[in-house]
Amino acid sequence: MIRDYKQTDIDEIVRIYTLEYKAMPEEIEVLKSASKILVYEENDIIQGFSHMGINGGSCYLEMGAASNELIMPVGLLLWDEMKKVFSEKSINFIKTFHVKDNLEWQQFFNRIGFEYWNSVYRLSYEGLKFDEPDICVVKYEDKHYEDKIRLESEAFAVLREQNEIQPYNWYLSASKEALEDNRKRTYENREYIYLFFEGNEMIGASMVKNAEIDLLFVNIK
Repeated sequence: MIRDYKQTDIDEIVRIYTLEYKAMPEEIEVLKSASKILVYEENDIIQGFSHMGINGGSCYLEMGAASNELIMPVGLLLWDEMKKVFSEKSINFIKTFHVKDNLEWQQFFNRIGFEYWNSVYRLSYEGLKFDEPDICVVKYEDKHYEDKIRLESEAFAVLREQNEIQPYNWYLSASKEALEDNRKRTYENREYIYLFFEGNEMIGASMVKNAEIDLLFVNIK
């Protein structure tokens, strides 16, 4: 049976969500506060779920299954139900992610017609503490934006080209409106962004949020 989730379901949904994915606390809170989650239940046991984050004509989709064997059968049942929501809400763009090494999820999304875009690798450091670096570390301010986004785009251009992600150098291709929007979002996250300097030259930057490194780049020089 497929139904809307109840608040009492949320612990089991989170458990399934984190079976193979090391979710950050912020991601779990987003899931807990979601307004649209469908669950597949059998004999009063939740076997899978789908979470839809709808914004205008686009939807961010997350799915989970209690075991790999259930990904295809339960996923297809949930997908048929989700399509009714997409039609009702006039959704024309859907994006999702899955653990790349899990071939069952890959086969599922291939079957329903999703197109591969790019890979994101989540790494976890468990080694010894690093020695303090001999560089100057400062918190981000809006005056740093132009240098930061220029160097960041240069640093990632080769990686984007290797993965066929257009545009290769985002800064050089972005419109004035896109740059202004990115500038505002960067400023909103200013408390998490650190810039690294040698003398007056920016040599890199990082963004550390919810114990996760969301951004790290080094000046290509």
